[in-house]
Formats: sequence, structure tokens, C-alpha cells
Amino acid sequence: MQYHKLKNSSLDSYFSHVITSEQAGCKKPDPDIFRYALQQAGADASRSVMIGDDLEVDVLGAMHAGIDAVFFNPKKIEHNSNIRHEINDLNDLINIL
Repeated sequence: MQYHKLKNSSLDSYFSHVITSEQAGCKKPDPDIFRYALQQAGADASRSVMIGDDLEVDVLGAMHAGIDAVFFNPKKIEHNSNIRHEINDLNDLINIL
């Protein structure tokens, strides 16, 4: 489903890999889907970062897989999670990366 949204938006050409839960055999926040994505991309967790707008599913899932994560929180949703990186504007990514 997500891949079709990406393809219909004409953004798919900007990505070398698109990982779906169907391919991985599991869904976020299961750490295995993040490990699968790393494997498919030939990437190392220590040199990767997950940028996500869902604290539980994206950010904490990635962190449980050993991947550094950035919580993209444009609505400034309050939370009690102890996360390392949080931004409200994507332009702030440059300060982290």
C-alpha cells in the first residue's frame, strides 16, 4: 500500500530501496523490519538514521534495532520518551546530520 502511494506521487525514482512489511515479513515497530531494511540497503546500523513522525512505531522501533533515530514532531506533541533527537522542522535535520 505505501509503495503504491510513493509511486503515485512520482517520488519513487528518488529511492534506491523501498521496504514494505510484506517483503520483510513483519511490521514496524518490530526491530526485524529495520534490520531487513539495513540488509537490503547494504547499510550498517551505526552509520544509519531513521527519521520518523511516529514516536512509537518509527523512532522507538529503530532504536530497538540499534539505529539512531530522529523524531520529526511538527505538531510538537508532548511525550515522556527519552529520545536523543527531536525536530519540528525538516530544515533542522542539517544540524543533526
